[in-house]
Amino acid sequence: TGMHSWDFLLRIYAFVLLISPLGSHYSLDRWIFPKLVPSFSYPKMVSHHGLVLIKLQLLLMYWQTVWLKLPDQYWRNGELISYYMMSMYSRFPSISFAHRPIFSNLTTYGSLILEFTLPILLWSTRWRRLGIVLGVGFHLSIMASSHIVFFSCTTIIMYIAFLKQRDLDQGRIWLRNARKRP
Repeated sequence: TGMHSWDFLLRIYAFVLLISPLGSHYSLDRWIFPKLVPSFSYPKMVSHHGLVLIKLQLLLMYWQTVWLKLPDQYWRNGELISYYMMSMYSRFPSISFAHRPIFSNLTTYGSLILEFTLPILLWSTRWRRLGIVLGVGFHLSIMASSHIVFFSCTTIIMYIAFLKQRDLDQGRIWLRNARKRP
């Protein structure tokens, strides 16, 4: 069987989880049900080296991707998305994409710019939320337009590492308010 990029990402996650503090600090159930999950056996302060490694992995993944795409002539001349949307990987393959050079140029160069700037946005405290929204939206659009679903799912998971406690608290408040609305 062939290896795909999401296979490698899952191996990296497994390694990070192997060397990270496990338990209630890295689990969704603690965030969703904080009163039901006992945390008495875990110290208040937990090392965040696992989260830092995941953040670094995301940065390296995006910048390595840009570095590997730049020598390719189809990325450089803006035609790649047209070819991709006509390929077997596209969810809606159509020859009509060959007749849309502006669409191809905007999406090809736009994805390169986004992949280069996402790590900068995510590591900046001021622009982190915008980076999360753009990155998750980028991978959701990849999922919607292609058959590359597992890669986007495994990449979106890495964005959780960039969330701060106040982001989680605001998310919990938003969910609580959303449940109260009729």
